[in-house]
Amino acid sequence: MKAGFVGLGRMGKPMAANLVRKGFDVTVWNRTKSAAEELGEKGARIAKTPREVGESADIVFTCVPDEPQIREVIFGEDGISANMKKGGVIVDCSTIDPWKASKIAEDLAKEDIYFLDAPITGSTFGAEAGTLKFMVG
Repeated sequence: MKAGFVGLGRMGKPMAANLVRKGFDVTVWNRTKSAAEELGEKGARIAKTPREVGESADIVFTCVPDEPQIREVIFGEDGISANMKKGGVIVDCSTIDPWKASKIAEDLAKEDIYFLDAPITGSTFGAEAGTLKFMVG
């Protein structure tokens, strides 16, 4: 299974690093390129856009600050969903309002892409240790 990760901040970068460390084929993208480059040195492929992440992955994790940014990385001109294959899965680890997550799921369903609202708990220590808890809706 090919995985992707968009949003490599305090939580996202160690989460993606754990996937790479466990041997997953991971493609990453981040607005700040240095975060992606650090993971590239560990074996991740670096995408130029979120679209490239969606094209290369069966499942994509997003970990960005808020709903407008989630919409941009998923539905923007170079967004994840632009060329993601039918049946792909996007797992959003951000913390957004449930009704906004439901709307994103509805919009992705029109493209035959699944969406999981999956906020996380466990702080950066949990992200680094691989012990986060996901609350999936």
